[in-house]
Amino acid sequence: MNMLSTIKTVTQIMPGYNVPEKFAELMRLGLDKAFRRQAETPQEGAKYFTTLTDKKGYRKYQSTLGVGMFKQRRDDEPMPKTEGAMGFGYEYSTTTYANAISTMREVWEKDLYGQLGKEQAELADSTNIGLELNYADAFNRGLGGLAYTDAVTGIGGAPFICEDGLYFISRARPNPLGTAGTWSNRLPDQAWAAGANNDAAFAQIIRDFKLAFRRYKNDRGDLSPKMLNRLIVSPALEDIAKRVTSTQQVYSGSASAEANKFSDQATNTIAGTKVDVYSWLADGLIYAEATGVNELEFLWRAKPETMIYTDGNPDMMNQRVRLDFGMGCGRPCTWMGMLTTGTETL
Repeated sequence: MNMLSTIKTVTQIMPGYNVPEKFAELMRLGLDKAFRRQAETPQEGAKYFTTLTDKKGYRKYQSTLGVGMFKQRRDDEPMPKTEGAMGFGYEYSTTTYANAISTMREVWEKDLYGQLGKEQAELADSTNIGLELNYADAFNRGLGGLAYTDAVTGIGGAPFICEDGLYFISRARPNPLGTAGTWSNRLPDQAWAAGANNDAAFAQIIRDFKLAFRRYKNDRGDLSPKMLNRLIVSPALEDIAKRVTSTQQVYSGSASAEANKFSDQATNTIAGTKVDVYSWLADGLIYAEATGVNELEFLWRAKPETMIYTDGNPDMMNQRVRLDFGMGCGRPCTWMGMLTTGTETL
């Protein structure tokens, strides 16, 4: 779904402000049409979030640990009970965003409706792109310090931290129960071999994601396996991802170009793995999403709205879009990620 499809334009004209009635209506219809046109294409990033709405403008909660495993007991024995325990507390808030264009009186005096339509389309486009970049920011800087167009800096800068105080994708994540140890949702980095066949290495990455999810332990340290739902890659890795997951044959596992052949003697356990190509994802990133409750959240306080309004200048008409949202994540147990370096060019 594209949230721009929910937009309705309102008009607010100052008393005594002389605007031709037909022109004001054309502005409203033009703005609605511009946003509807952008809304025809679903926003790619929205599907990776659990979307919530709350007028307070923040989300605050306190997690609690699960009840643990059941215990052996005879009917004549006292009922075993698990002591409750508090998890991590967490809070994040929303931020207001807006953009506007102004139209001079000369535009409606000269009937320059084409120019007006172009400006309205640009306003709608900037809103759509702004939302997509915010969705993508959670992933492109989720490892900390990776910007969409820059290399890894190794420093902070992620748009939010999770309930445990770490980035969206991190190693050595603490559990609220100290005896449960730590856990990780980041796989080791992968360097592509320049000019070589990297298919076997990519196939192994998928196997590693699957195994890591199967070995996942919950906040009490109990085994709580998950299933790989989909792989999310950038356009730069689309070819290798779809090539490796679409074949029914199996790579030998050798990294050399000559020995890296398929074998008909084995069963391919990664064939048919769902692959999403995320247009806004930075080139070197690979994410994997598992089944289960997705705690990566996108919180709306005010969904996009547009307004045509006047201010103190009698020769200007203004059009603006305004929205208010935030994002955060509790326990990112359905997400794993990793960084790849170099260029995969086969």
